[in-house]
Amino acid sequence: MRTSNRKKKLTATITFNEKIAKRYHDTRYYEAIITLDHIFKKKLTAASKNQPPPIHDDLMSIISHPDVLKMAYRTIRKDKGA
Repeated sequence: MRTSNRKKKLTATITFNEKIAKRYHDTRYYEAIITLDHIFKKKLTAASKNQPPPIHDDLMSIISHPDVLKMAYRTIRKDKGA
């Protein structure tokens, strides 16, 4: 029996409603990205002024967020050597 390697195209069976989506959307993902960007900028500023980098002890809650992990996976999966 031969199996096909072609992916099936999925189609939505419901219509998108922006009002409903906003009500149920989890904004923690975007808050995590903004927080990580803020930390990165603080470290760059400290490095440019030859100061020790700031210490952050609350990163695990940001890094372990499922949406952040999905984004990281999508980023590295493109690299075949990763």
